[in-house]
Amino acid sequence: MVHDVCIVGAGLGGLFLAKLLSENDIQPLVFERNKNVTDSICGELTCENTLKILGIKKDSEIVSNKLHKTEVISIDSGTKMEVPEKVMKENYLLDSSLLKNHLKEIAESNGTVFKF
Repeated sequence: MVHDVCIVGAGLGGLFLAKLLSENDIQPLVFERNKNVTDSICGELTCENTLKILGIKKDSEIVSNKLHKTEVISIDSGTKMEVPEKVMKENYLLDSSLLKNHLKEIAESNGTVFKF
């Protein structure tokens, strides 16, 4: 099989790129050194705009929590600063394994091939 693009790494960026390309009739081949997509590193904190870009609804099982407040703590000095909700706007915690599997399934359904 001929592939249009090779993507190295099945982290969130590689998976999203594979999803996006495959939805536009471009056939990527994704290489990942780990045994599956859930072994790669993925951040879990995101905002409402990211959910829209990923095509994930707020009530999806991928969204594990909505954050109402955040506290930033300096590791060096121990100084704490609370960030109120009006500054943060809407932020969510995502289940990284579910998110990565979701993106992989969409990409695969559109013809993306994964090599682990």
